[in-house]
Amino acid sequence: MFIVTNRRVHETKTDLEAFGREPSDKGPNELRMAEAKRVAGKWKVKVFPNVINAADAATAGLKPRTDDSGSPVPYYASQLVARGLIDRLEKLDRNLVLFVHGYNNDLKAVLDRAQAFEDTYDVEVLVFTWPANGGGAAGTLSYKSDKRDAIASIGGLSRVFIKLAEYLEEFNHERIAKIEVEATRRFPDDDEKWNKFYASAAERGCPFTVNLVLHSMGNY
Repeated sequence: MFIVTNRRVHETKTDLEAFGREPSDKGPNELRMAEAKRVAGKWKVKVFPNVINAADAATAGLKPRTDDSGSPVPYYASQLVARGLIDRLEKLDRNLVLFVHGYNNDLKAVLDRAQAFEDTYDVEVLVFTWPANGGGAAGTLSYKSDKRDAIASIGGLSRVFIKLAEYLEEFNHERIAKIEVEATRRFPDDDEKWNKFYASAAERGCPFTVNLVLHSMGNY
């Protein structure tokens, strides 16, 4: 499953130690992307660089692109994750859940719960994880510390909503373009049938729903 976080990350680590308990050293609004897979009962993590190399972009089906001067235009990790999510949603006929965990949750607990959502409800989960203590100072002190981190993470989560909306709009434009191509293939010389097919296909709406699950302090 894919992860977006405002935690400090350690790119060289491939287990749950890749995620720190502190906010990013660039500030709590800085977001990083990662992918987690359970291998032999343990979580393995790949933290994506902010700028995706050409090989990873090609693997995700992102075609090379250039600006007006012919210079290569890079892809970013959020674009890689968006493409990966949309491919899975379409191929697996699933809906999307954005999951925001609560107070005192370590990464293993968060990913285990997200995996349970996927297995139980046949959905694809995108995890937003913020720097909850996850076993740090006990009691009231830990709660207040996490509440401060939750407040600081509001901007980061807002950025997630904004990017999600942007990529959904981009996906919808692509979907409409495909419908237009298909309408032209079927009815190249019949405007009435072209318009009828286009209207019917477009009205079917997005092939998946987008859902939000907030646990405990994640609501805050």
